[in-house]
Amino acid sequence: MMKKTLLFMLFVCCAALLAEAQVTINPGLSWKDDSGNVIQAHGGGIVKAGKTFYWYGEDRSDNKSSQKINCYSSTDLKNWTFRKVVLSSSTPGMAEANLERPKVLYNDKTKKYVLWVHKENTHDYGEAKALVAVSDKPDGDFTFIKEFRPFGNMSRDCNLFKDEDGTAYFVSTARENTDMICYRLSPDYLDAVEQRKILDGGRREAPVIFKRNGLYYLCTSAATGWAPNYNSVQTAKNIFGPYGPQQPLYSNTTGNSYDSQTAFVLDVNGTLVMVADRWKGWDLKDSRYMWLPMNFDSKGGLMPIEWADSWTIDPITGNAKAPARLKPASNNIALNKTAEASVANTVNGNEARCAFDGNPATKWCADNGNWPHWLMVDLGQIYKISSSEITWERNNGTAYQYIIESSLDKNSWTTVIDKSRNTNGDQTQVDNSIAGGRYFRVRAIGHIDVKGGYSWASLFEWKLISDGINVALHKTATADSQQAGTYAVKANDGEFESAWYTGGGKLGNSWAVDLGKPYNLTGCRIMWQDPGFYYQYKIDVSSDKNTWTTMIDKTDTNVIWTPVHKFNASNARYLRITVNGLDDGCWLGIREVEVFDTKPLPLHTGTIRISGRK
Repeated sequence: MMKKTLLFMLFVCCAALLAEAQVTINPGLSWKDDSGNVIQAHGGGIVKAGKTFYWYGEDRSDNKSSQKINCYSSTDLKNWTFRKVVLSSSTPGMAEANLERPKVLYNDKTKKYVLWVHKENTHDYGEAKALVAVSDKPDGDFTFIKEFRPFGNMSRDCNLFKDEDGTAYFVSTARENTDMICYRLSPDYLDAVEQRKILDGGRREAPVIFKRNGLYYLCTSAATGWAPNYNSVQTAKNIFGPYGPQQPLYSNTTGNSYDSQTAFVLDVNGTLVMVADRWKGWDLKDSRYMWLPMNFDSKGGLMPIEWADSWTIDPITGNAKAPARLKPASNNIALNKTAEASVANTVNGNEARCAFDGNPATKWCADNGNWPHWLMVDLGQIYKISSSEITWERNNGTAYQYIIESSLDKNSWTTVIDKSRNTNGDQTQVDNSIAGGRYFRVRAIGHIDVKGGYSWASLFEWKLISDGINVALHKTATADSQQAGTYAVKANDGEFESAWYTGGGKLGNSWAVDLGKPYNLTGCRIMWQDPGFYYQYKIDVSSDKNTWTTMIDKTDTNVIWTPVHKFNASNARYLRITVNGLDDGCWLGIREVEVFDTKPLPLHTGTIRISGRK
């Protein structure tokens, strides 16, 4: 009995340790060390020694040039301890210096930690040199070795990469950021012994090179100073290239890469993490850190990096999880629901489910001339359906004749739409004011061959629309101010790629929607324009647009990006969002507002396990 108890206690302890290994990363927030000070490690890089991670970066605490390089340590990637200033203008052999984008590699042969950094003076930006320093310990005082222009080339934004065979490479911008040059380093990592131009005339900066499954990835950003821009990724089979065409590194459609710039790729036991900076040129000391997991498709291709307000990683195993990609609330409640059909062309993949997969290129095909054919969907629960949209396969003028039926129990059926004499040859047939039910069935009973005949039914997609989900979709929206092209209606058009932006003013501006009729609301979801920035606001509802009742008050709370708010508001026709506070550097904008008269959708539909591990 004692042995069983001890084993059980050991199991519990091990389980607790495993649970504690998962840490949560929050990109874009202000990160502080264990002493409560804002971490100053901008433009940096990370190395691991034993079980400890060491993070090196620029100290911008004076909001000016970076005259010292800090080192922080952590065993879990979440809690960081300031170790020391490892390199500065006071280091012997160095003069006053502006030090940017420091990177460190460990040399297995010399047993030294080698640091390369972009070096300028503090008066202008004319030196464009690389500086090299070494240390016996990852958190030791780095000894100045030299500063120089490799092969006589200007050297600014830079990075280091160590290949599997121990060969190290230094990559940096040259010719006023016009070119990108990759240098092979000497065995001691203290000098450049070979050079190759890998980008010519591209005006790129912030280089990052990493390798996965034999393929080299080059990540860069455009050269726009402190302002965010389009970050890209290119691949090559050789580190010296040639590199393929630029592809988007981030999935952010506005082109600003979540207001961040590449800095370093951290490998955590095979899981890759993009470490980037959100620069604040007007307040450099408060520049934020954007750590986001990298994911790869089944063929090994890097997928555009998705935003996550928070995600988790195990610093030992590298196991990482992020929320599933956020999707707009769809009023098509038949989407991906269980389907059946009287007959289907399963040999060619034209099953019943293809009519409800949201893909207009797939289809259900009866593949049988024995009319009538029927297609049925199980919505999973009873819904009130306001309209049906059927997209038939042919748009050559052929008119399908059909009947739509509903059922509560799959046994007793009621005809809700009768188009048994339909002569309309439009490919998409829209029928309004259907009925309530859990099961819906369309029976194709015949067709009129306007331009040639065929003998069975086939359709690409069948949508069943309900007013009971996002009741704000496409309703009348207004705002206190708005910019040309980013009008209020862009915030409830069902598209995350569009947005409403406020005009000249910011704080105190309101966005409102007229739902068209009173609803008993249970909540809403707001997708703010800029991820990783906080917003302060309140949500009010009204039945007459004169008297307003506050449902949610976040005027003194910093709320990040995609909150779901649950509340109960009866007889509410209008909903208003008023913003009274914003994160520094953020412009007021909303990608989408969804208002629900049923249980609000979850913030995310699930989690995905990062597939970046080798």
